[in-house]
This record gives sequence, C-alpha cells and structure tokens, in this order.
Amino acid sequence: MPSPFIAFSTQQIANLDTSQIASIATADLIALSTDQIRAFSTAAISVMSTAQLAYGLNSQQAGALTTSQATALSSRQLGALTTLNVASLATADVAVLQTSALLGLNSNQIKGLTTNQVVALTSTQAGALTSAQIVALSANAVGALETVDLNQLVTAGIAALATAQVAALSTSQVTSLATASLVALNSVAVGALSTAQVAALTSAQVGSLATAQIVALGSKAIGAIETADLAGLTTTQVAAMRTTQVLGLSADQVANLSSNQVLALSSTALNAFSTAQIAALTTEQASGFGSAQIAALTTNNVGAIETVDLAAMSTRAIAALNSAQVKALSTNQVVALTSNQAGALGSAQVAALTANAVAALETVDMNQLATAGIAAFGTTQVGALSTNQVTSLATASLVALNSVAVGALSTAQVAALTSAQVGSLATAQIVALGSKAIGAIETADLAGLTTNQMAAMRTTQVLGLSADQVANLSSNQVLALSSTALN
Repeated sequence: MPSPFIAFSTQQIANLDTSQIASIATADLIALSTDQIRAFSTAAISVMSTAQLAYGLNSQQAGALTTSQATALSSRQLGALTTLNVASLATADVAVLQTSALLGLNSNQIKGLTTNQVVALTSTQAGALTSAQIVALSANAVGALETVDLNQLVTAGIAALATAQVAALSTSQVTSLATASLVALNSVAVGALSTAQVAALTSAQVGSLATAQIVALGSKAIGAIETADLAGLTTTQVAAMRTTQVLGLSADQVANLSSNQVLALSSTALNAFSTAQIAALTTEQASGFGSAQIAALTTNNVGAIETVDLAAMSTRAIAALNSAQVKALSTNQVVALTSNQAGALGSAQVAALTANAVAALETVDMNQLATAGIAAFGTTQVGALSTNQVTSLATASLVALNSVAVGALSTAQVAALTSAQVGSLATAQIVALGSKAIGAIETADLAGLTTNQMAAMRTTQVLGLSADQVANLSSNQVLALSSTALN
C-alpha cells in the first residue's frame, strides 16, 4: 500500500505537528521527495527519532536538507545518520552543524567526510572535534583542513595523528602550524615528515621542536632544514642529535651553525663528522673549539681542518691534540701554527711531529717549542731541519737537543751553526758530534769553542780537524786539548 504522505503537498508537510512527525514510519519517510523533505520545519526535524533518521532517509534526501534543518540536528540524530548520508550532507549544511551535534559523529562517519565537507568546517567546529574524531579523519581530509582550522584542533588530537595523516599535510599547512600544535605531534609522526615538509618549517618552528622530536627526524630531514632556519635550533636540540643526523648536515649547513651550536654537538657527533664537514667549519666556529672538541676529532678530521681555522684555535685546543692527531697534521697546517700555538705543544706532541712537519716549522715557531719537546726530537726529525732552521735555533732550543740527535747532525747543518751556537753546545753534545761534523765547523766559528769543550773532544774528533781549523785555534784552545788527543 502506497504511503499516504507521498500525496502531501509541501505546505501540508510543513503543517504537520510534532506528534504527527513522530508517527511517520521509516518506510513512509524514505518514500518522500527531496522537496517534501525540505518542507519539514526545524521543529519537525528536531523531534525525529534516531530510527527515522537512520532508516527513513536516503543519501539524496540527506543531501537535500536545508541549512536550517541541519542546524536543528542534535548529536544523537547526527550520529544516527548512515556514513553515506553524512557524506551526502551539503557543505553549507556541514558549516552550520552545532558543535554539540558534531560530537555525535562516530569514527566511521568522520572517516567518510569528503574533503569539501572538511574544508567547510569552521574553526569553532574544528576545535570541537575530539581526539578520537581527529584520529579518524582520512589523510586526504587532514590535508584539506584550512590552516586556521588545523591550529584549532585539540592538542590531544594532534598528538594522536598517524604518520599517514601527518604526511598528508601540505607545506603551507606545516608552515602555518602553531607552536602548540607542532610540539603536540608525536615523535613517530615527526619522524615521518618529508624533506619538503621539514624545509617548510620556519626558524621559530624548528626551535620549538622538543628534543624527542629532533631525535626522531631522519638524516635526510635534518639535511632539509634550510640554513636560515638552523639558527632556530637550541644548543639542547643540537646536543641531542644522533650521529646519523649529524652526517645528514650539508657542508653549507655546518658552516651556518653558530659557534655555540657547534660546541653543543656531542663528542660522538663530532667524531662522526666527515672531512668535508670539518673543512666547512668557519674560523669563528673553529676558534671556539676546546679540549673536548679536539679530543673527539679523528686523525682524518684533524688533517682536514683548514689552515686558517687551525691558526684561529686556542692554545688550549692545540695543547689537547694527541700524538696521533699531531702526526696527522700536514706541512701546510704546521706552517699555519702561530708562535703561541707552537709554544703550547707538549713534549709528547713535539716528539710526534713528522720529519716533514719539523722541516715545515717556521724559525720563530721552532724556538717557541717546549725545551722538553726539543729534547725528545729523534734523529729523523733533527735530520729534517734546514740550515736556516739550524742557524735560527735559539741557545735554549739548541742546548735542549739530546746527544743522539746532535750526533745525527749533517756536516751542512753543523756548518750552519754560528760561533755563539757552537760555544753554547754542552760538553755531551760536543762529544756526540762525529769527526766529519767537527771538521765541518767553519774556521770563523771555532773561536766559539770553549776550553772545556776542547778538553772533552775525543781523539777521532781531533783527527777530523783540518789543518786550516787547527791553524785557527787559539793557544788556550790548543792547550785545553787532552794529551791523548794531542798524541
């Protein structure tokens, strides 16, 4: 039997009282045209049962509801609509739904919302969504949220967003995220941010990220932070960075870190730096290095420090170099050392200098080396000294050379000694010289030899003196020779 309501005019439908409305069977309700549905008063809509709405409306009828009718829907009524019917609501109707009514939508209904319906939500409506409803939003729906609405979502809901939802955020949405919303994102979701999304973060946003969020970012994501935004990173955030993240920093990013940020890097992180990253350090950054930073560097990294940066380091930093690191210094780096830096090297460090490094030392720097370090020179190191370096050796430095090292001096090096230098040699150093070395002392410098030095000379050494050298000895020097030597 056909429904008697089908024949009703829209005016008759509009005149139905609430008791009549309540008596309409679902089969009769679903048989009505969309015009007849639109004719129901808001009072009529408000008294409809959940059963009537659940089983008495089809998607076309739901889509035909007027904004006034939509406004009259309660949370129970809205929750009674099928998922399809909710998705059929006009965007204008969605925009006027009461916030209390929105709370009636279940997860499936929320998941079924179209992107246009999500766009239609007002900021107030977005702010009324529960965390369970926010989690139920599809990735496309999240990506469709207007930025002002996105920041109205409750933090508990933001915190519950899944990786797929976060990945759906546009770069504009990411850039517009308020600090409270950004900080609310869970670490797993933050770890899913794409390089484009990370690049969209502002300096203030980068600085607002929690330590756990920073740690969650991948190395590629770290590498995507724009250099201008790196300034936003706090020292606490930098200190929390993992080695894989540090390796993700480009040379340009490293160069744009502040000195305090570089100093905040953990020893493990610094140890992981590539040679390209070390070479990218600025002079200002390098000048802030202390013993802890130096100790963290690998020998390869020490060798990659640019000469201008090395020269800018404090004496405390230079003094912290271990023997292996000193050995890794190139000749250009050694040349770049300042006199104060050279003077800061300890005996173990000086002893670790390679022969090439010793040969590269500027004369002014050579005389700044600690005497204990000079005393530790081996024969190879001494053999590498140029004649200019030998001539420029201060008395304290020359006297500090051990006897074995002095014994390795070449004839050219001995010939380069000045009269004052010859006279300053200790008796043990004189004794260590070979006969050829004695014979290489220039006749003009023989005057520098003291009678004590002459008395200490061995027979083989005396035999090394040339006739010209003997002729230039003073009477006192000849008288000082031992009888064995004269014999």
